Amino acid sequence: MSTRAGIGITKYDGTVWAIYQHSDGYPKGGIGEALAEFTRREDVERYIFQDNAPADMGDKESFPDQARDYFGAEYAYLFEDGRWLVCEIHISSHSEWRELTEVLKEPELSEP
Repeated sequence: MSTRAGIGITKYDGTVWAIYQHSDGYPKGGIGEALAEFTRREDVERYIFQDNAPADMGDKESFPDQARDYFGAEYAYLFEDGRWLVCEIHISSHSEWRELTEVLKEPELSEP
């Protein structure tokens, strides 16, 4: 099964524009590690807007729910103020926004 994600950027007017990532949407070992390499706004805009038709996802607070409903996303990534944020999306709710760099530093959970 694919791990879907919404990848967005906060525009200057506060709206979030995002694209759909069909697979490998998780932070570690997935798109999260690749996104962490984009640290300049210009590069993120090029990634999102070049060859894509991004969707308006409302604002930062509505983006996780919009990404879940519109893309079927399990993760939402947002580039805002020069940093990446990530939110894990569940069936009926979502986690708080967390800095992607901090999530990538967390140890892997081992299987029981």
